[in-house]
Amino acid sequence: MKKIFVSVIVCIFSNPLVSQDKINKNEFNINITGFVSNYLSFGSASISNNPYLIGYKRRFKNKHAIRLGGAYFFQNTNNQVSTNFSRSYSSISDLNYRIGYENLLKLSNKFSWFYGIDYAVSVNSFKSKSDQRFNSFGKIFNPTFISTNDVKSYGGGFVAGLQWNVSKQISFFAEARLYGFYTEETRTTNWENLSDDLKTAFPSQNFSEIKNTNFNSNFQLSLPLDLFVVFKF
Repeated sequence: MKKIFVSVIVCIFSNPLVSQDKINKNEFNINITGFVSNYLSFGSASISNNPYLIGYKRRFKNKHAIRLGGAYFFQNTNNQVSTNFSRSYSSISDLNYRIGYENLLKLSNKFSWFYGIDYAVSVNSFKSKSDQRFNSFGKIFNPTFISTNDVKSYGGGFVAGLQWNVSKQISFFAEARLYGFYTEETRTTNWENLSDDLKTAFPSQNFSEIKNTNFNSNFQLSLPLDLFVVFKF
């Protein structure tokens, strides 16, 4: 097994026995910052500031490239708030993707740097539902309170990074980004399982749907703290 492991390492970190004129036009990259930080004594703290977990680049003439990146996260929770009846439900979804163009410049046989421009979109959603308890002279009401928060961001900007070419098939890179975003955030609250008796018993309680939408714009400067591994083919 030890000989097999050494052979694999040698194959990865040495130049392959193929024609040096061959151009690898496809590049698949993965953000390995979280994996590396587990072995560098960062503990449970996350140092990642890049929302794009995976990416793909289609290179033309070994210089120009169309670049894609994205990530998606989804989580559901269902918790019992109290021992008698109450439960709380929540769901979170987070989608980030980008498309852009970059130019690669060779510094040496092992190092290159790149710069480019991206169009980026971010869609985030949070929804929670919780059972409520109202008591009016011994009469119990159990409506459900619902709260949602939806955030959509559209923008993009400039990107630049440094790439270390370990071999013709394996590379590592880190990149800095300056993105500007226009953001629309909508917050909504409403109720389910309402009855006229409940509204009559609690006239001061607002059971109407409330919806607020806010707009803003911002710039984000991200330092090259994330490490990506690249597989070329």
